[in-house]
Amino acid sequence: MVTKSPVGTPLTSVSFTPTKTTRAQVGVIKVSGSL
Repeated sequence: MVTKSPVGTPLTSVSFTPTKTTRAQVGVIKVSGSL
């Protein structure tokens, strides 16, 4: 159980990073598309 705890922490932080990046890219695409 102790081994799973540290493994889940980095996986969670890594999964959040691409999510924010994808949202930012989508926002830029929408802005450039409207222009």
